[in-house]
Amino acid sequence: NFEDEIASLRFRGHKDPDKNIKSEVAKFDYLQSAQTAQTLECSLPVELDHETCIKLVEEYLTQRFVSRSLIVDYAIHWEIGNPHFHAMITRRAIDLETGSFSKVKDRNIVEKDQIKESRKIYADKVNLYLEREGIEARVDHRSFKEIGLNIEPSKHRGWRASELLRMGHYSRIESENEKIRQENISILFDSPEEIIKEVAHKKPVFTNTDIS
Repeated sequence: NFEDEIASLRFRGHKDPDKNIKSEVAKFDYLQSAQTAQTLECSLPVELDHETCIKLVEEYLTQRFVSRSLIVDYAIHWEIGNPHFHAMITRRAIDLETGSFSKVKDRNIVEKDQIKESRKIYADKVNLYLEREGIEARVDHRSFKEIGLNIEPSKHRGWRASELLRMGHYSRIESENEKIRQENISILFDSPEEIIKEVAHKKPVFTNTDIS
């Protein structure tokens, strides 16, 4: 594949046996650690229908990654109560002149500040679609700490944990989430205003049902 070609160009061996061994080891290490793709997993709003979600996902991936000539492969999982999509994005862009992968990786897109920017762009896109559909709910890419909430977020429950729960078994993630839930209950008893802060952050107009 393309990474093999890059490795062969970078580590061409050496006439000296000792140096050649070092070159072969370096080539092996490079191929073992070479990152060929960036992965992404994002939740989808339960308020939007399937067709709208597909448009949302494709518009976001095109705007953020395809526009940089990166190839994206994605899949949507329509889990009840937890619709989400997975995306795999190539680390190398397509060279539009040669039609092949670039010899230089797009390192900027995986830097910490750019990962945060990817999250922000997605949140903005989701909120745009929610507003367009006349839905009041909003999402925020920031952490609870960044928006001033003193409760702890739960951990994402993947398909395996969901399947164990469906079968009546607790997974490690579910146990950890239950511990977080109990700790949050204690925080909310001591500081009930946190409930208002959390609900108001998601909905500018909310009801007693939302608080419940």
